[in-house]
Amino acid sequence: MSRMFYGPGGPYALFAGKDASRALAKMSFEEKYLNGDLDALQDWEYKFMSKYVKVRSIKNLEAVALEPST
Repeated sequence: MSRMFYGPGGPYALFAGKDASRALAKMSFEEKYLNGDLDALQDWEYKFMSKYVKVRSIKNLEAVALEPST
């Protein structure tokens, strides 16, 4: 399924293998936003931090994957 979207010729192929955080935050498919400055992403982070209470941080993804679900 993901090959359909991110593989050659797919609608999101532009994002494959790149840090697309800024492009996603700007809701843009422009190449200039890939692997670039993350100011827009930081703006979103501040927006969500002021709106929602932080309940958990992921420090070690492997450890989290091994925890029993609650």
